[in-house]
Amino acid sequence: MFECSKPKQTDKDNQATQPLNTPPAPIPTGGAPIERPEGRDSVKKRRTSVEESSSSVAVEMLEKIHVRGQQMDELEAKQKEELIDIERAKFDLQQKALFAKIEHGNKKLELQREISRDKKEISREQIKLQRDIMETTRFQTEAQIMFTDLNSWQPAVRFWITKKQRDILIKEGINPDEVESASGASTQQQQPSGDK
Repeated sequence: MFECSKPKQTDKDNQATQPLNTPPAPIPTGGAPIERPEGRDSVKKRRTSVEESSSSVAVEMLEKIHVRGQQMDELEAKQKEELIDIERAKFDLQQKALFAKIEHGNKKLELQREISRDKKEISREQIKLQRDIMETTRFQTEAQIMFTDLNSWQPAVRFWITKKQRDILIKEGINPDEVESASGASTQQQQPSGDK
């Protein structure tokens, strides 16, 4: 038994003498020089330069993004300002149109009022003119009745004309009985003087 375990121990001893993480030694070839593995310091330098270059690229990208963001913000602010200006101009135009419409409506209303006043004035003048025409016609008719010769008419028409003459005299404020008595006296006075 001792023999069986001995070769195992020798294998363990051989394994303990070799480092665990070392790569196997390259096999020398003919005339080519043997490449040495990269050292610890050079690997660190390479890593930091790669990190710095990648971080500088990231910083540049962030700066570009920031600049683009500012440009977009400025453009957006400018567009908003333009929209506000357009809305203000639109509002001003609507307000002017509304004021013009109101003013036009006021002018139209004033014109309608003036037309209405003119129509009323014309209507009054027409009514006055019609009254004057009626008064003139009435006066002409009454004058014709007053100066009608009763001898040429039949007794019924003569009676009607006499009645109308009396009505005209009463309307004018003249008492027909006084006129008849005065005219009878004057005719009597004229007749005797005519007989002499």
